[in-house]
Amino acid sequence: MNTIRTITGGNAIGRTPCTDSKSRSIRASFPLCAIALSSFLWASSAGAALITQTHLFGTSGSPNSFAEPMTTATFNLFDFTLGTLDSLTIELDATVTGATTLQKPARVDNFTPVGSVTRKLTLDLSSISGLSDLTVSSIDPWSQTLTGASTKTQLVNHFRSSDVTTTNAAILALFTGAGTRSFDLDGLITDTFTRTNFTVNSLTAFAQGGITLTYDYTIAQAPPPPPNAVPTPGTLALLGAGLLGCVLMRRRSPAVRAVAAAA
Repeated sequence: MNTIRTITGGNAIGRTPCTDSKSRSIRASFPLCAIALSSFLWASSAGAALITQTHLFGTSGSPNSFAEPMTTATFNLFDFTLGTLDSLTIELDATVTGATTLQKPARVDNFTPVGSVTRKLTLDLSSISGLSDLTVSSIDPWSQTLTGASTKTQLVNHFRSSDVTTTNAAILALFTGAGTRSFDLDGLITDTFTRTNFTVNSLTAFAQGGITLTYDYTIAQAPPPPPNAVPTPGTLALLGAGLLGCVLMRRRSPAVRAVAAAA
């Protein structure tokens, strides 16, 4: 089962007001202030984001091998229209449990067998040049004494994790585009028992966990408009209204000065 989660983030957007004590300076500096603010907002809005995909698994195994493959994890490639892929991380998390059962015949004196059991999971990344396989394992020495004609079982339970992160451009290119990529998870059980004066009745294992692929990328942004961009119809209308206001104020100014002088 796969789950996909997207997390976005960016810098807070702020601005420094462009002001002056003289209204004439304010009017003169406003176009430059608007251009600077436009460029600042564009730069500030660019941010980082994460896309996380997780493949969950849970499989019981049999002596000497969980399964090959135990599970196959399939992930969507990164959509380049979202932005620029900066790095990717692949992580393997697993809880490994199992049981080892040994038996001794009655004619043999009591003793503690020497040996251990290794349970290993390997995520096969060999299809990607430059990436090494991810492995998690548990090595469990036998610690119980066999007495009489006894059969004893030793249980294990471990959580293991392994991950790899890369910013290699060639590898990132292999994870970009349309389609998917798949990776096999293999399980293996081995032991170092001599089997002298005792027998190994069973070696079992169970693993459950998740394989996670995370894309860390920069969100695509449209560039700011150039300072000499062609005015839109709305801009032309606003400019015309401003010019008309200036003309009316100039016509009204002599009459205002005359009234002020008479007073």
